[in-house]
Amino acid sequence: MSELGHKTISSLSWRGISQLTSFVVRFIIGIVLARLLVPADFGLVGMVSVLTGYARVVANFGISGAVIQSKMVDDTLLSSIFWLNLGLGILLTVIFTVCAPAISLFYAEPQLALIIPLIALGFTIDTSCILHKVIYKRQVDFKIVAQSDLWGIFGSSLIAISMAYLGFGVWSLVAQVLTNSLLSSIYVWYSNRWRPKFIFKWTAIESLMGFSIGMFGVSSLNYWTNNIDNLLVGRVLGASSMGIYVRSYALMLMPISNVGTTISEVLFSSWSTVRDNNAKLRQLYLRSIGAISIIVFPLIIGLIVTCERFVRVVYGEQWIEMIPLVQIMCIASVFRLLEIFNRNIFRSKGETVQEFRLLLILRSIVIVSIIIGLRWGLLGVAIGYTISTALTFIPFFYFSTRLIELNFFDVIRCLQGATGCSFVMGVLIYLIGGIDWKLQSDAAILIFQMGVGSITYYILLYCFRISSFLDIQNAIKQNLARN
Repeated sequence: MSELGHKTISSLSWRGISQLTSFVVRFIIGIVLARLLVPADFGLVGMVSVLTGYARVVANFGISGAVIQSKMVDDTLLSSIFWLNLGLGILLTVIFTVCAPAISLFYAEPQLALIIPLIALGFTIDTSCILHKVIYKRQVDFKIVAQSDLWGIFGSSLIAISMAYLGFGVWSLVAQVLTNSLLSSIYVWYSNRWRPKFIFKWTAIESLMGFSIGMFGVSSLNYWTNNIDNLLVGRVLGASSMGIYVRSYALMLMPISNVGTTISEVLFSSWSTVRDNNAKLRQLYLRSIGAISIIVFPLIIGLIVTCERFVRVVYGEQWIEMIPLVQIMCIASVFRLLEIFNRNIFRSKGETVQEFRLLLILRSIVIVSIIIGLRWGLLGVAIGYTISTALTFIPFFYFSTRLIELNFFDVIRCLQGATGCSFVMGVLIYLIGGIDWKLQSDAAILIFQMGVGSITYYILLYCFRISSFLDIQNAIKQNLARN
């Protein structure tokens, strides 16, 4: 195996460990906080996060991807980018602090005037370490990035639970957001010995602007498409509905954000090194979506089938409005997952401007669908989002795969194994859930469904010798042998 292959597998291992651990911790912490707090608390922080999340996109301005993709990087360029990022972070902190009263009036939630300035401090903290993480990612070395993420998650989670238990309400969530950024940044600065020089040359940054502007445009479109529903729900339906919707959306995204995004993040660095070799990119793309489908498809189908019992057992009765929303949006999550890898095709080929132009049209359709669905409440928003996401994926898939001359039927063949095995598993656990278990608790039935489903799925993969499953097994064995 090539050095790039070894570094990619090592990075995937570290990111995998990080994401698995963070998933477990976030999941447990989410359950605890959901039982200690009320939906309106999550709704208030969700209202702020819609705006502050985009501000982080602005602060980065696509520079990270440009540095990873660029062939030549020197210390002058890195220092200039650092000061640009930090300056944007400080500017955004000031802007949001000044605009906090206006934002609270927009949502008709006076408490936001106090919450926003505190969360806005995270802009300055985050932008101080963006470049340090990018340096590691450029080298396809995700060990420190993974460790810093875990450090932030563990520390902030302990603080959030302690404050929630003591009755601080929404402020426990505010503290969680802020301390996560702070602890992660401290770890990266301590671990990475690179320090910026007091140099700023716009001419050095200018060479990356073509890629960065395209990537920034795409990131902006993706962000608002994925968050315009949150903005509208918070404004029209209020904090409690916002809390329900935010938790539903997070649960739907759970398989994507903890598996798909992790693998894609590492692969972008690897794909960029072979961007001129279409045959190699085709191979990497098919192996990537094959591997991710093996892991994520059963999670999505399992969540759809067990959703009602899962929500009641894990989150409690106050969250039962989540059930139909999660089931509907899980369908959209399949297309969201595949889209992540198709975006990497555009970016690894340096075609971010083309990606932006295409998404400008497609995302507009999604936004209009969400606005139309809003008149029917949360359920209407979920249905509008899911239908439009599925329909707009088709042209996006076509134009992205055309760049590497990929055949549509090769993709179907690559995904059919995971799809078929996941479907059989889903039917089985659905039938198990329909049995009259009499005195058995919902928690016991849910655990039994999960256990039987997992074992059945593994047996199916093994017996039918699904190629993507065998690739994963071989990659793990090679990595273990190398270490």
